[in-house]
Amino acid sequence: MAERSIQPRRLLLASALLLAPAALPGSGAADATRSTAPVVERVAPMRAPVGQRLVIRGHHFSRETRRSTVVFRGPRGGLAFARPVHAFPRKLVVRVPTTVERLMRLSGGGESTPLPTRFRLRVISQRRKSRLTGPRRSPLVVPAPPAGATGR
Repeated sequence: MAERSIQPRRLLLASALLLAPAALPGSGAADATRSTAPVVERVAPMRAPVGQRLVIRGHHFSRETRRSTVVFRGPRGGLAFARPVHAFPRKLVVRVPTTVERLMRLSGGGESTPLPTRFRLRVISQRRKSRLTGPRRSPLVVPAPPAGATGR
């Protein structure tokens, strides 16, 4: 009678050992279903006014615009978010949002005007996030020109 109760335990242990490698991190079966984090390789242009399009090149982006978000991180840690205008697995096109103006550095004069400010970028795609871009891959955002100004 004791023999019968041991066999189901052995069967349970054996099946657990067979299925365990698929659930371990680093095994091929688990990695096949897991997407990898996006990586930002290049940003162009490196000097962009508010409202202009930025092209972010890299890999592991979503091809659906609604599944990607670009985060602009200001020098004091404030964040601004933007959805891409166009999305491809290796390229995102995003407009610099007007909300970055509240995160820009200000001049020290009596009339505080926004100064060109470097923003670090992060791409969030399919619930995975990239690392923040370093200074060499972070665009310098300049304030939008006044509404009545002409570009001469």
